[in-house]
Amino acid sequence: GTSAGAAIAVATFDGDITAYIGDNTQIGQVSGNTIGDVSVIADLNVDVEVDAWAVAAGMTNGFAINVGVIDIASSVEAYLGENVTAIATGDVTVKALTQTKLDAGVWGVTVSTGLAMGASFASVALTLDMDAYIGSSSTISSSGGGLAIEAAHNKDAGSAKADAMASGGGYYAGNGALANVSLDVSVDAGIGQNVLITVTDDISILAT
Repeated sequence: GTSAGAAIAVATFDGDITAYIGDNTQIGQVSGNTIGDVSVIADLNVDVEVDAWAVAAGMTNGFAINVGVIDIASSVEAYLGENVTAIATGDVTVKALTQTKLDAGVWGVTVSTGLAMGASFASVALTLDMDAYIGSSSTISSSGGGLAIEAAHNKDAGSAKADAMASGGGYYAGNGALANVSLDVSVDAGIGQNVLITVTDDISILAT
C-alpha cells in the first residue's frame, strides 16, 4: 500500500531585552552615600537545537516530508537615558550582549517498490538589533574606575547551522533537500551629544 511520514519541528523567539537608567536620573548625589560600580547590562543567551526525522516505507508508494525551523528575532538594548548624572567610585558599565547557538537538522528516508518521494527543509534565521549607549547631555564621573560601553554578539564561540537530508529508493524515486541560514545582526555602541565624562581609568566604546 501507500505509506506517508511527516516530521515538523519549529522553535521561535520574538522579544526585546532592555536594561536602562531613565532620563533625568541622578545617581550618587546624596551626601555621604557613595556609589561603587554602576552597571547596566542587557544579555540574551539562546541555545536551541531542533531535529526532525521522518521515515516512510510502502509496498507501492512512499512519501516523507521533514521540516525544521529556528527563527529568532530580538532587540537587545542597554543605555543611560538623556540628562543622567552618575557619580561613582568604581566602574561605569553599559553593555548589550548576545550569545547564540542555533542548530536545525532534518532527515528523511523513503522506501517503496513503486514511487518514493521525500523532501527535507531546514532553516535558521537570526535577526538582532543591538545598541549600547549613553544619552545626550549626561554626566558620568568616577573617582576610581573607568567607563565601558559595549555591544557584542557571540564574544564566545557561537554558531548557526542548518542540515537537511532526504534519501529514498524505489522504482521511481525523487528526493530533495534544502538547508538555509539567514543572519541579520546590527551592532552599535556610542555616546550622545554634550556628554561630560570624567574618569580615572580607561574609556572603551566597542561594537563587535
